[in-house]
Amino acid sequence: MHLKINFILLVFLTAGCSTNSVQESTLIATDGPEVIELTVPASKVKMIIPKNDLVKMDSSGSKSYRYFIYSGNISGISISGWFEPSNQYQGVEKHWNDFLKNWSGNKPENVVISNIGQWETISYNLQYKACNQQHIKSFLVKADTWIELHISYPCDQVMDIKTYLEEIRVEQKS
Repeated sequence: MHLKINFILLVFLTAGCSTNSVQESTLIATDGPEVIELTVPASKVKMIIPKNDLVKMDSSGSKSYRYFIYSGNISGISISGWFEPSNQYQGVEKHWNDFLKNWSGNKPENVVISNIGQWETISYNLQYKACNQQHIKSFLVKADTWIELHISYPCDQVMDIKTYLEEIRVEQKS
């Protein structure tokens, strides 16, 4: 009887925790000369980002193996985010409220919730001493995948990060 219970427990645990789940859910980044392509093997979509001067940064501090972060060496733009199953997305307003509850920095200013192309977005500025830093959080649900992006731009430079977001493509994998 004891052996039967252990066998059933082993079958249950093995069925519930696929040995490929981490491998199937780990972000894959392919840097090309003009674009960076990001995807997760378990996802049906891929995201294509204009490379410009972006360089992959160390994301080992993140608890998610679907997280990515890139920074522009010259431009200073920063883009980060992750891929998640679509059923985990609870909407832009819920995300923003949760973000504000956990945020301990300067109060975001000029907050605008809108749509830019296929993305639901929250645009805002953060005041740092004498500079006003641009930020945009973007959310997209497509083919059972939720992608979240955070794009920011340094204080001393001006870039239309909304236009940059419009250049990012999310496509079905072939």
